[in-house]
Amino acid sequence: MDWPRAKTILIVAFLILNAVLAAQLYLLPLFDLSARPVSLAAIKEVLAGKGTELTATLPRRGPTAPFALLSTPAYSDREITTIARDLLGKGAARVPVGGSLGGESAVSYRGLGGQLVVVTARGLVSYENQAAVGSGGAITAEEAASKAADFVREHVGETGFVFAGVTELEPTGFRVDYLQRFRGSFVFPGYITLVVKSDGVAAMWMLRLRVSFETGSARRILSAAEAVLSLVNHRQNAGDTQALSVEKVDFGFHSPIYDTVDPMWRGVPVWRIHTSRGEFFINAHSGVIEAR
Repeated sequence: MDWPRAKTILIVAFLILNAVLAAQLYLLPLFDLSARPVSLAAIKEVLAGKGTELTATLPRRGPTAPFALLSTPAYSDREITTIARDLLGKGAARVPVGGSLGGESAVSYRGLGGQLVVVTARGLVSYENQAAVGSGGAITAEEAASKAADFVREHVGETGFVFAGVTELEPTGFRVDYLQRFRGSFVFPGYITLVVKSDGVAAMWMLRLRVSFETGSARRILSAAEAVLSLVNHRQNAGDTQALSVEKVDFGFHSPIYDTVDPMWRGVPVWRIHTSRGEFFINAHSGVIEAR
């Protein structure tokens, strides 16, 4: 017998066996994720047995997805001037910035009526309107969403962002969120957040990322149902057995925002799962929970 070759085979077999056993220990025997198709009723039954209620509609996706390539816009001086004038009008005047915004160098423009626009080196746009103090009293969530939509349409334009929700901040204000979309999928680090009061938009923050797909990186992804089941497995392995309600599931690409030392970085395909216990991002390639 060729002993060196036999030894190599034994070592490889041992490593494979360990990997299989580890996977079986990690993924509890909750459900066979490889079994397809799985009916929605069967999924709900399994989840209910683990204290999880599924009220969300599970979206469908193709069987594969690539990595996204993300980068911050790093606007030119001309682009920054255009952004400021779109938000403040042609009377926007550049003013010195005292220090930085969030530790980044920034350019600042001031408009009429206490309006201010700041654009950082990494492309974060901040707008403030000191005149919008809620003097008109309380407004409804629908009115806040309408005011935000008018503001975005008039001052930001066609951006590739879609409405993502309204949250009450106080009796006279609401937070209105938009998320960036690229080719039909969310880009979760890209956003517009507005604070809306009865007399207008009091503040806005916007980060519009540059996005493309990494060539040749497409891999099989988990279905939305598999992602939910994976989340339940993670919670069980962590010893969390409290009741959970799954309220909404979305597909997109997720990544922290990195320093400009790396001009471009990967965004992983994820399922974003809204639950009664918070929001989770499940890596659609691997099934692991991604950091927020």
